[in-house]
Amino acid sequence: MTICKTGNVFRLHDVVKLFKNSTGFSGSNLDITFISIHVRRTDYSVYLREFFGMKYVSSKYFKKAMDFYRSKFKVIAVIL
Repeated sequence: MTICKTGNVFRLHDVVKLFKNSTGFSGSNLDITFISIHVRRTDYSVYLREFFGMKYVSSKYFKKAMDFYRSKFKVIAVIL
């Protein structure tokens, strides 16, 4: 589920509110694990290549990471 488009900035309170509204999840004591992923896709790939001779990780890496957290926690919200 996508809650917001790229470029929007939200405080954690806003994210929780959006999550509750979009999922119908009710209750004052939310048992949610929020996972935040900071993706640097522009300048960082050049930096990795020039200074370390490395390539940027693929989208499969991020999918695998999100699947890992889905297996560990009951309810998660991934914030990119």
